[in-house]
Amino acid sequence: MAPNEVLYVKPSIRKGMLPKMLEEVLNARILIKNELKFIQERLQSETQPISRITEKRLKALKRQLDILQLGLKYIANFTYGYTSANFTGRMPCIEIADSIVAKGRSKLEQTIEFIDEWGIRSGTNLKVIYGDTDSLFVIFPKTSVNDAFQIADFLLKEINKRQPYPILLKLEKIYKQCIIVSKKRYCGLAYESPKQSQPIFDAKGIETVRRDSCTITAKIIEKSLRILFESKDPGEEPKSKERIPYVIIDKDEDDSGRKQHIRVADKVKEPFDLLRDRKLQIDANYYCRNVIIPPLARLLESVHRNALNILNRWLQEVCDSHKKINVNVDRNYLSNIDYICRANIFTEKWRQYCSKNPRKIFTRPSIMIGNALKANGRKLKHLEQICSQCTGIDLKIIGSIFEKDNQNIDAGRWPKCMVETCSILYLYEQIERDFVNLAFLNRVISYQANRFECLN
Repeated sequence: MAPNEVLYVKPSIRKGMLPKMLEEVLNARILIKNELKFIQERLQSETQPISRITEKRLKALKRQLDILQLGLKYIANFTYGYTSANFTGRMPCIEIADSIVAKGRSKLEQTIEFIDEWGIRSGTNLKVIYGDTDSLFVIFPKTSVNDAFQIADFLLKEINKRQPYPILLKLEKIYKQCIIVSKKRYCGLAYESPKQSQPIFDAKGIETVRRDSCTITAKIIEKSLRILFESKDPGEEPKSKERIPYVIIDKDEDDSGRKQHIRVADKVKEPFDLLRDRKLQIDANYYCRNVIIPPLARLLESVHRNALNILNRWLQEVCDSHKKINVNVDRNYLSNIDYICRANIFTEKWRQYCSKNPRKIFTRPSIMIGNALKANGRKLKHLEQICSQCTGIDLKIIGSIFEKDNQNIDAGRWPKCMVETCSILYLYEQIERDFVNLAFLNRVISYQANRFECLN
């Protein structure tokens, strides 16, 4: 007898038509889902790497199998829908539809009661936080992913012992982080097996998978959720009295672009922000006036009582001379004087010497820049070897990886460590920037030399 008080014949006496059909459909879906799980493990396996061609084929096969299992799921769901469609359906039978819903609800309630009681008895504090139709979400407080899989396998065995055939509860996935918005709308980073090294982003019912949502909306929401899930680390929250590395950047405008006095707190950045954004510059004036000069003046006051004023005056003279240099550089762009031969470009002297010998104009700077490029390249290689010894990363292996992707392991292409106290890291970044700037100047000089030859 079903929970809605409808009597059915036992399968040992006579098996119904719908159970026969649905058993074949669901068994086929189970086989396909097992194959999908195997493909997913193969794609994420670190011990058995696969080629790019094999990876593409497996991903294509995975998409096809996923569509197939989804179609079988819809067939099973539509079968239930036909039994409850008493107005438009061709095979309506309300008693069967009500029995399915009532039986599913009673089994879910029994499972929820068992899990909650076991969580209290075992001290693990397991608790069901969401249940719908044929699925349950159980929270595992303060439990790792591997331990969660072990506990879930144990619970499945205990629960399935109490279920009649063919009712079977299965573990679908473990969410490391999860957001449940409402009924049938949730997302998270999912592990489908304990062997899986990296979680996959899984979503149901939200805008990232809905066909009626805008593409840009889906991409932005998925990117935001990934950042939220992957950066949610309680260890990143600073503790009381913990030292946090920071730098003061040169900033004379607020967020709206207006020039005004900026608080020091608004100019604070992480050291790695300087490496990521090359537009940021250290506020050298702040460090000289507030970090370097005061302690230096305290030491030098034993020699000269006006040491602080002298150092401040010296700093002001340096800043003024720096401004004059910048002004002179700007004026050179508006000057008619050739910076190589120091002659006016509208005079006969310039026409006789420089205009007829365009290569002589660029030979010396081209050689100087070429030598500087070689020197910086050697410095970068030397620093890469130091970092390789420190981090244990073999540059030959990294180089072979880039060669497979048809790339070169040039400046900035090798993996760097991220230790904010490492002086080699910032030295490498500075030399790398000089290398990029020199390479740009070299291209500009070559372009101008070719242009002069064409004009002549």
